[in-house]
Amino acid sequence: MKKHPLFQFSVNYNRIATILIAWVGLSTSMTGTTLTYSGNFKNYPVNVTYTFEETKRQNSIISEIKSKKFNEKNHTIIKNNQLYKMTQTTENEIDNEFFDWQVTQTKKDYKVEFKNKKFNEFFVGTLKRTPNPITLQGLIFLIQKDHLYLNKMIKTNLLTPWNSIIPIKFYVKSETTLKIQSIKIQAYIIHMELDIFLSQLLPKTTIWVSRKKPHILLKQIGLNGNYTITNAEAVLNPEHFESN
Repeated sequence: MKKHPLFQFSVNYNRIATILIAWVGLSTSMTGTTLTYSGNFKNYPVNVTYTFEETKRQNSIISEIKSKKFNEKNHTIIKNNQLYKMTQTTENEIDNEFFDWQVTQTKKDYKVEFKNKKFNEFFVGTLKRTPNPITLQGLIFLIQKDHLYLNKMIKTNLLTPWNSIIPIKFYVKSETTLKIQSIKIQAYIIHMELDIFLSQLLPKTTIWVSRKKPHILLKQIGLNGNYTITNAEAVLNPEHFESN
């Protein structure tokens, strides 16, 4: 039975939640920046690491989600602010998703390969390089580097399994001082939602990011979970900002 388009958007938006939970915590090293996080998704505890590595030729983002019921690893490579390559393996008992997923940029488009390991199904397809789709891992990196200010609207096209492109938008609504672990951090409050007709009927989320670049996520409410940075001292670490 074919799903109604609005229902399909809801399912894909739920996939956004499983990656957004990683957008917190911070430490730095010579090889790059690593983010760490622990929290819950749909009342299940999860632990996440994100590693950002930058070179003159490309930017690499590696994310890992680990828990008893949810394990996922994603490696996204960005070149010239565009998705170049992505590989992902997901073992998600919470949402009953088990798959391998790969997207590779070619001269004309993107080649998409997807294996549903639960039913042993394999799919191959293509996506147009316009309108410049990006994985959520890549989007996290680009927002960190973006110049944010009040009332700014960011629109982009999010790539989700196995070959869907979803228009989303971020709106910088206001500024605030967020107190986390007795530490006060200047932050932007950003609303995130799907950029489609009747989007007001679909789930939304609110995020708090550090006002100073790079804009690290401090807190999130919505999308079946509530998350707060676990290492607030690291966000204020001068070495981190100097390395970026």
